[in-house]
Amino acid sequence: MKNALLVITLLASPWFTSHIVDYSTTHEVATASSDKVVFLVRHGETCSEQGSNPNLSPFGSARANELSRVLVDVDLEVIFSTPFNRTLGTATPVAASHDLEVVQTPVSSGFLAALANDIKTSDASAILVAGHSNTTPALVNLLIGSELEDLSENDFDRLFVVTLHEDGTGSVVSIRYGLPSGRPEAC
Repeated sequence: MKNALLVITLLASPWFTSHIVDYSTTHEVATASSDKVVFLVRHGETCSEQGSNPNLSPFGSARANELSRVLVDVDLEVIFSTPFNRTLGTATPVAASHDLEVVQTPVSSGFLAALANDIKTSDASAILVAGHSNTTPALVNLLIGSELEDLSENDFDRLFVVTLHEDGTGSVVSIRYGLPSGRPEAC
């Protein structure tokens, strides 16, 4: 019930646009003993001149702070992030507001399948994952059997809310949060 109230509150927020897509599925998924909600985001906007491991731009940092505000009433128990500056910068404000540590997921062959398994078998009922334009939809697909495509390179404002139901089914709602996506910028 609390998760349903959260989604209603999120949708009523002026920070959200009216674009909502429901990718419900009846694919079987292995979960722990009860429903769980997994929030998945791509990192915020980055600094353009910083090579392969850029920091968040000021706009991306503002987006990370907005994500923290949006999720402040969610009883998050675990926060996962890839070990890159941009994803850690996105997850850290949320972790700080929940007094949690960010669990860094090693990026190696098969890491998404391992992370999906960790999420499905976790006792945590509310989880946040900060990822990338390709890993975020791929992880949703692994969790519920959907067929989402990679996000575009300039799409930073998606929040995927995946519910893994106790009966083995799963669903996802895609919401936009914060200001419309910006582009990488010089910092």
